[in-house]
Amino acid sequence: MGDRYTQKNILLALLFIFIASTSVQAASDNAGIDSINQSFLYERGAEWNDYLNPDGSHTRKIYTGLMNYWNGTGYEPIDTTIVEANGVFKVEKGAYKVQWSNGKGFKFQKDRYYLSYQGKEISRGKSKKVLASIKEGEGKKDKNKIKFKEIYPSTDVEYIYYPDLLKENIILSKAPGLAGEQNDTLDFRGT
Repeated sequence: MGDRYTQKNILLALLFIFIASTSVQAASDNAGIDSINQSFLYERGAEWNDYLNPDGSHTRKIYTGLMNYWNGTGYEPIDTTIVEANGVFKVEKGAYKVQWSNGKGFKFQKDRYYLSYQGKEISRGKSKKVLASIKEGEGKKDKNKIKFKEIYPSTDVEYIYYPDLLKENIILSKAPGLAGEQNDTLDFRGT
């Protein structure tokens, strides 16, 4: 029993070391050269990079998440940076594409599938009383995040682009129209 317990702990420790080293090396791996043994990037997959070693052999590094995306002809590194062009914010070098124009909504594309969302109003949950309509907001980007301030009264909306998902945060500085109400909800409506 003791030997089996020790073997299990050793395997878990090795797995932890593998995962930790994978995430630390991820940034340098997509540069094309493995700085440890001067191997050159030979081929990419969605979750792996294959290197050609100086002796002619290959080393494949497998990651726990998406590292590369298919651009239509081959895999290239994911870049989660949000860029702006002509008033439109977007991410195009990823497993999915997203664009925002004024804070009212977004367009999302994965392969041949599209989804768009256009915010309209915020209302009180139980009574359905409209508290405010959405207004256009100027986006402030920071790497893989974009925040639209005050698109509803006292409400900011922030989007975070990750290699495998888009996260939306609705940030309330105070709950609009719910003064003193603790058992009510807010509904955000859109199309």
